[in-house]
Amino acid sequence: MPFSKKDVERLEKHYKELCEKFKEGYVKFFPQVGEHYFNGNHKKIMVVGKACNGWVEVGNEALFKADGTGIVNRPDQMEWVKKAWSRKKGKYSTSHSAFWTFSRKVVSTLLAHDLKLDNDLDYFDYIAWRNLYKFSPCQGGNPDQEDCDKQVGICTDIFKAELEILKPDFVFFFTSGLEFSPVWLSKVFDIKRKPFQNTTKTYKIISYSAKIEDNHTAIFIHAQHPQGKPSGYFDAINDAINKVILDWKN
Repeated sequence: MPFSKKDVERLEKHYKELCEKFKEGYVKFFPQVGEHYFNGNHKKIMVVGKACNGWVEVGNEALFKADGTGIVNRPDQMEWVKKAWSRKKGKYSTSHSAFWTFSRKVVSTLLAHDLKLDNDLDYFDYIAWRNLYKFSPCQGGNPDQEDCDKQVGICTDIFKAELEILKPDFVFFFTSGLEFSPVWLSKVFDIKRKPFQNTTKTYKIISYSAKIEDNHTAIFIHAQHPQGKPSGYFDAINDAINKVILDWKN
């Protein structure tokens, strides 16, 4: 299981705080980790979205059930992304999601230096996925401003814990800047960093390296959500990655 009992207990206290603020009518998200994320010497990649647009509906009292029916250590983890890729018309398909199609391209390009896989969908087994906001409406869509304000402080505490538990080497934010609010910056990214800005008329990307813990440094890439972006957007992301890697090595 990706999260140990100690890790789960550390995160559970924050989710209990969220449950006090939100009653039923919301889906609750817990980070998903590919089955090979912790195995081997490959780069550990975390992709970050805004919030779940629909997810498993679990009552507040059953969130942390250990039998796989709650939101923690679910048996499918990142496997569901692969299984949903070729779903027939009328059912949700990850291949129609700008977030997942772009993540597939970024992840497979980066991990191809470490792993040679026949099917690039299998690279999802080597990454972690999290969202900025943990509670979103059951009917779908992102939480509105009121719901974001209610949970943002607790979600930043959860994010700090997730970084320390998962220790990613790369963290990609495809969130259109939500994480640049004063709360996020002051509680999560109050760290020394050397940002590189790759800004054009079409998009803005910021990348930098930062310490998660004393013995672990990660590269953070902040970018806009890929929905509707031109093909050159991936090249700009790739350029931002290369620049900050070069700085990191120096």
